[in-house]
Amino acid sequence: MLFYEFLKLFHILAAFMFISFGVASLLTQSSKLVKAMFGACSLLALIGGVGLIGVLKQGMPGWMTAKLIIWAVIMALVGVVNKRFPSYRTHAIGGLFFLVGLAIFYAVYKP
Repeated sequence: MLFYEFLKLFHILAAFMFISFGVASLLTQSSKLVKAMFGACSLLALIGGVGLIGVLKQGMPGWMTAKLIIWAVIMALVGVVNKRFPSYRTHAIGGLFFLVGLAIFYAVYKP
């Protein structure tokens, strides 16, 4: 179970950094470093989540699928808003936090 706890901590920290760099890239004229860190932390959060799926050996329940879809939507939201709709950056932060809250809801309550 120690490996499970390590993966859980790794996933939570990577997800926190993923969201932090996503907000940072939406709030500022982000540099390539911020965008690269956003992508790297996104990949680390995904790796931690997939590792947790493997350790739990439950297959792929619906709530895990929903969290994977939310991860993809957050990636697309930040990228598209930064590139195509820079005037909507502050509005996208609200959407980002809504999606994060939804992902946390799925992780805690597992509907």
